[in-house]
Amino acid sequence: MPFRGSLDWLLTDTAWGGTRADGTKRVYVQLRDRAGNWSAPLSDQVVLDTTPPAVGLPEARFVIGTVIAADEPRIPVRVSFSATDATSGVAGTELERRRDAGEWTAVELDGPTDTDATLRLPDDGSVEWRFRARARDEAGGWSELRTSDARRIVSTQDGAGAWTWTGEWTTRTADEAFGPTIRTADETGATGVLTVRGRYVALVAPRGPGLGIAQIRLDGQGVGTVDLYAATAETRTIVWTSALTAGDHTLAIVVTGDANGASIGTRVAIDAVLELR
Repeated sequence: MPFRGSLDWLLTDTAWGGTRADGTKRVYVQLRDRAGNWSAPLSDQVVLDTTPPAVGLPEARFVIGTVIAADEPRIPVRVSFSATDATSGVAGTELERRRDAGEWTAVELDGPTDTDATLRLPDDGSVEWRFRARARDEAGGWSELRTSDARRIVSTQDGAGAWTWTGEWTTRTADEAFGPTIRTADETGATGVLTVRGRYVALVAPRGPGLGIAQIRLDGQGVGTVDLYAATAETRTIVWTSALTAGDHTLAIVVTGDANGASIGTRVAIDAVLELR
């Protein structure tokens, strides 16, 4: 054809060798002069991406080592989701939250393609929280919004009547605690038992130079231990967390009588238990 400075066609047009499949397309051009001589082929490539990113449901969970704040909103949670795009890659992500039936509000992410954020929510078990996320690929295509199930944060302080205590436990008032008191025991085998339910559960406890090791049991089975030793005192700390299956579960915290070699004691202290229901 005569020389043209530009030419428009569809990359999916089979008449031009195109396909409808996403992926990298290479375009070739040759020029011919009036004498019939052809230039060497020239080429460039472009990525065809008609498929939006795949985004997973946002999930809120507790994180070991995070600290309950002294004032509201007190409870730290991490909300995370997955975002992938096999063709052009993920260029941007968005996360929002909603309290009960209120308006959706943006959750600030540290980077343009981050897929998690740590935020603080009130200690109020009557409030339902939902989270939704979406992602944009390099071609400008947005995924659908993916919305989580409703979640409530329920806290049970050591002084609540829902606990069952065996062995000798001591309750002391503590201004630095999550609740008004902390319960401690030195006696090996002393146990605190609580029925929990929901998606995630966490133990809140102090850590310090005179504290020992507690065993964690779920439904009668040992699922790990928690070392409460720290060189300097730490308060209102999430020291253990676990996912739960649906239904009621029996959580038990047991004094082992063991301690970190650096600790000067074996005492176990309990501040509260958190649930994401």
